[in-house]
Amino acid sequence: MLFFKHQTHHRGQLSTMLSQAGHEVGVTDLLALIPNQARSGTV
Repeated sequence: MLFFKHQTHHRGQLSTMLSQAGHEVGVTDLLALIPNQARSGTV
C-alpha cells in the first residue's frame, strides 16, 4: 500500500509542475486508465 501512495504522490507532483509550465496533462488517475472488465464482458 505504501508503494501505491508514494507513486500517487509523485504523479501529483509531476502533473502539478507540468500544469504550472503550461502543459496539458490529461487524466492522471490510474484507476481511470484500467479498463472496466464488467463493461467489456470479460470476468
